[in-house]
Amino acid sequence: GAFEKSCGLSNGCLRNNHSGVLSTKTKEKIKAAFPELNMFWLTTGVGEMYNKPNAVVQNNVNGDNYQGCTVTPPVSTPASPKEEEECAEVEEITGAPVLPPSMHKAGNTDLLDFVQTTKNVGRSGIEVAGLNVDMCVYVRDEALTPHYEKGDLVALQAYEDNVSVIPGRIYGINTKSNGMQLRILLTEDPRLGEGDYLARSFNPESFPDYVIRKDDIITIFKKLFLIRY
Repeated sequence: GAFEKSCGLSNGCLRNNHSGVLSTKTKEKIKAAFPELNMFWLTTGVGEMYNKPNAVVQNNVNGDNYQGCTVTPPVSTPASPKEEEECAEVEEITGAPVLPPSMHKAGNTDLLDFVQTTKNVGRSGIEVAGLNVDMCVYVRDEALTPHYEKGDLVALQAYEDNVSVIPGRIYGINTKSNGMQLRILLTEDPRLGEGDYLARSFNPESFPDYVIRKDDIITIFKKLFLIRY
């Protein structure tokens, strides 16, 4: 109630809102009263409570192959100050749909179809001209640390059939058995059959390699860029 009053909102406006979907007018009032508050955190519970100075869209690092996780890839170049400023001003309702954290492990589910057909799915708040982003997913564990942090958003583009995976690059994989995964994909291993992939992390002691079978894959996604708030 005190928070609603501080923002100039009506009594119960937030307390009784269970969908997490806020009107533009409500968000403007909250931002005016608490500009440091991370709106993604407020509506989803994911990420940090407070904003960093600006959202940064990191360049695509898919050109670097990660065959072995002991090799450190080059650090991605942040967006220019002008791009950062523009990103910070974008409303959260814009951009590609974001897969809810509760759906990451949903089995036997076409997650691309889910985010495209479900109402009130969150949005990334970021749009990049010339790139068709099908969905964004949160980094949920430390498998890709230190290059990816928990709470980062990874922008993905769905591949059509007959995908040609480049070994050693990071992909999003929607599987029947384990939902959405972000992993380095490899194609050379004695355990692999035709069309199978070996999934690898940057931290093999905690997240060891495992095989993803061809018949378990629903969709493979190319990683386009990373959003860090």
